[in-house]
Amino acid sequence: MSVLFSGLGGYTVQMGSYQAYAYYNGGNIQQWQYDNAWTPENPDRNASYPRITNLSQGSSNVQTNSYWNRSGTFVRLKNVQVGYTLPSALTKRINLEKVRIFAGGQNLITINDFYKGWDPENSQSSGDSPNFYPLTAIYTFGINVKL
Repeated sequence: MSVLFSGLGGYTVQMGSYQAYAYYNGGNIQQWQYDNAWTPENPDRNASYPRITNLSQGSSNVQTNSYWNRSGTFVRLKNVQVGYTLPSALTKRINLEKVRIFAGGQNLITINDFYKGWDPENSQSSGDSPNFYPLTAIYTFGINVKL
């Protein structure tokens, strides 16, 4: 059996492109940004999005500030491999020299406080660009037979 964990502690991600998506180059916003944005009518200081401005008016949604800092700390169960070789007394009865059964998995669990579905590892280099799909969990099963 082998197990591989990876992770990073004490890391902060500056959400660079994430803050620019609201109306960036005529783009659309996500519903939660609209519903939870700060406005004069909704002056919630803990709003999920501080403000939304149409960039054609000469203002910007991309002002860098600590509001956009997010924890990049995570722990990931990156790889697990398990195998079992059948006893030779059993395999010889069925005229086989060796039989090994195995199973494995990659990217099985990620524990973090990052946005659901976003990969904190991909976010380290790009600020947060959500152009990455979540990591796919991969499962393998097999049998090795030596005649």
